[in-house]
Amino acid sequence: MRVHIEKVFGNFRRDQLFAVAADIESYPEFLPLCIAARIVKRHGDRMQVDNVFGLGGMRAKFRSEAVFDEPEGIHICSVDGPFRRLEINWRFQAVDDQATRVAFSLEQSFRSGITGTVTGLFTQGIERQIIGSFENRVLAVCQPAA
Repeated sequence: MRVHIEKVFGNFRRDQLFAVAADIESYPEFLPLCIAARIVKRHGDRMQVDNVFGLGGMRAKFRSEAVFDEPEGIHICSVDGPFRRLEINWRFQAVDDQATRVAFSLEQSFRSGITGTVTGLFTQGIERQIIGSFENRVLAVCQPAA
């Protein structure tokens, strides 16, 4: 499954939006399906994170690596777990001094075809949920650019 969505955030600078996306340990507070995210190792612009995502009784535990290119973007990929491939990209492009275009993309495939089929049934439109949750988080923790 591959999804991509873009949205312009007026009144917020890209450094503000980057900071929200980079606060990985707060993901369980606002991202759909994210139950836990714990940083286990930091090294320069990289970190390894233990994650738990779930829906109902289904849980997926995996480790990911996040690479930060501040303030342009964040690249996250799984390094183990149920995924054959999991890549998440956040990109932040300044539109002007007070607005930022955010591009979010997600590509995933599972080692098990059954897991992928079941997950696909429950994650239709997940990119809109993620960007909506991200927007709500931005509004809750950031001051609009002046």
